[in-house]
Amino acid sequence: MTMEGNTVYAVKVKFILPVWGQMHGFKAEEYPPLVEKYGEEAKHLDCFFFRTENPITRKQEILIPGSTVYGAIKVALGKQGVPMKYPWIFGIFVDEEHVKMNILKRTLPNGKSSLLCGEIILPNTTGFLLIKDLPEEDLRPRVINLGKMKKQGYGLVEILWETAERKTITG
Repeated sequence: MTMEGNTVYAVKVKFILPVWGQMHGFKAEEYPPLVEKYGEEAKHLDCFFFRTENPITRKQEILIPGSTVYGAIKVALGKQGVPMKYPWIFGIFVDEEHVKMNILKRTLPNGKSSLLCGEIILPNTTGFLLIKDLPEEDLRPRVINLGKMKKQGYGLVEILWETAERKTITG
């Protein structure tokens, strides 16, 4: 199945606070894009982002999957756990240069501390949400919360719905 010739909306998003990678439980040192970027240090990553080809730019970029974005939109609208008709979301794409490795020392509820080593999308970064159609006005939250460590104050992303542009997927 090819998506070539289909159109989607590209909506600009701005990362207000750092967003931590969500992928964990995989061996980062076996994921070629991470080894290419971080070398031996890739084995220390607890959480990271997947990379895939952006269907508009045809460039490999960071992807926050559509299911993750959809979940964050539902939470922002107060509709978690409620079935909702919503346009298909491909995801949010971010250029590789805006993603860095970060190490955070955190104190656990039991008083012990641990280190979290993972990828983050830097604040003030711009990315693009690719979505099949624009949702109704009342289903367009301005701010969503994404990624690991949301409850600790990370992951705020502003969706600039007014910047939506129709784009054609090329082959």
